[in-house]
Amino acid sequence: MGILAMQVPPFACVLVRLQDKDISRHLVATEAQCDNEKRIDNCTEGMIATVEAGRYIWLASLRYVNGRVKGIRSLELDESRTVSLIQRSFGLIDAGLTVTKALQQIRSEGLTCRTGHELSRNTFRSMLMNKVYVDYVVSFARAVRGDFDPIVSDDVFYRVQSKLHRKWVRDERNRVKSRIVFLKQENETIIQKSIHHVIPDAMVKEWLEKASAEEEVLKCQLALVADSALDTPEVLKRGFEILGDLGSFWEESNLTTRQYLQEFVFPRGVTAGKSKFGTVPRVLQLWNRPESVTVVAAGGFEPSTLRV
Repeated sequence: MGILAMQVPPFACVLVRLQDKDISRHLVATEAQCDNEKRIDNCTEGMIATVEAGRYIWLASLRYVNGRVKGIRSLELDESRTVSLIQRSFGLIDAGLTVTKALQQIRSEGLTCRTGHELSRNTFRSMLMNKVYVDYVVSFARAVRGDFDPIVSDDVFYRVQSKLHRKWVRDERNRVKSRIVFLKQENETIIQKSIHHVIPDAMVKEWLEKASAEEEVLKCQLALVADSALDTPEVLKRGFEILGDLGSFWEESNLTTRQYLQEFVFPRGVTAGKSKFGTVPRVLQLWNRPESVTVVAAGGFEPSTLRV
């Protein structure tokens, strides 16, 4: 008993010390974790404030360089030749070239990636969709005008976006149509098997309900894709038809359409006085070819018009 009495206190001290050591370690780790989370929150808030101020603080996009604008860290344009290659890239797509052909052309003119290696197709396509080139900082679910100079205009950039996504729209439309056709064929097959008692009626009913629901969803998707798709050949065809018989188009149009057409033909308006009548030079050229035009009678709201 004496020996046991002498040995108990050391064991008790060891246990207490071990427990104290574990608690301390956990407390220190928790404090460090809280400090890290606070630093993360402060950093995130600072980056959001930077984006809202229009500053770009990440690695510069292709043909920009990290620098300072008005003494504050942001983006600066690279040398003029490399900037012109970016503008040339957007111009090629805007002119109607495919991404592959435009990439081949711009490679031959000397555009490379940041490391100097050959520009890949994915990098080229990502570059064409990068809003930094129209002076936008996009991050943290925000899109803010930057404090740096754009490389391309908004009009060119968004025309290029429509061309880049047109193939996806066409492919998506074809995929949805194919799926609808497949569902209809499967429905016919299932019904025939039900007639010949190959499949139970309960299973047929379940299949047809699921197929019908999916078909409705696909039709909605098809309508959305169709509304967003621009059929360029049809638009051009209709445009040439209008230009070929402008007088008939004028007679058939309502007042709103005629007003739009007048605004197109007379973008700076029409001026009339006691002895003067003025319009734009391109319209005045019609008077140099009187044998090719006839006069269309006025409809009440508009003046007599030349029929080309």
